[in-house]
Amino acid sequence: MLKINLEMEMKENQVVVFVVPSKNYRTALEEIVGAATKIHNMICYLSLNKPYTTLTKEFKGGGIDTKKILFIDCVKGVDEKQKEGQVLFVSSPDALTELSITVTKALLMHVDCILFDSLSTLLVYGSQASAIKFTHLLVSKLRISEKGCIFICLEEDAHEDFIKNLGMFSDKIIFTGKEKGR
Repeated sequence: MLKINLEMEMKENQVVVFVVPSKNYRTALEEIVGAATKIHNMICYLSLNKPYTTLTKEFKGGGIDTKKILFIDCVKGVDEKQKEGQVLFVSSPDALTELSITVTKALLMHVDCILFDSLSTLLVYGSQASAIKFTHLLVSKLRISEKGCIFICLEEDAHEDFIKNLGMFSDKIIFTGKEKGR
């Protein structure tokens, strides 16, 4: 159980980064997604880690209304035959141009907030500089469209410089495993 008022933090800050320890990842993620679905009409959950089918099952099991979530699945890959419900597909987590285009498409589908899971995964597929550059472009796009943005970052994967750089574009960084904050 996170010791912060998630709904208040999301209402007061347009761009929030949650730095989550891996041992609390699933619980924290469900709490964050649950709070986001309560305050937004529709969120876009951008997944670099798990296919949307797995996430849907986990979220439903946690009592989260998945009808309020449009998924961008970067894990399953793109198949022209796929005509599934509330999901858009991107060929892979390192297809950043395709991912940016898909986020734009999601914003046109009346999404109020993008939840990006997880920024640390970008570091697996590319350099810290490319991850920061992509994050900055995404945040700029969301700020212009006046949409909310929630980033999840695993504490163990996030280098101190990476977190400092995220601080340049975010309104608040929340360390869920430590008594830190910005």
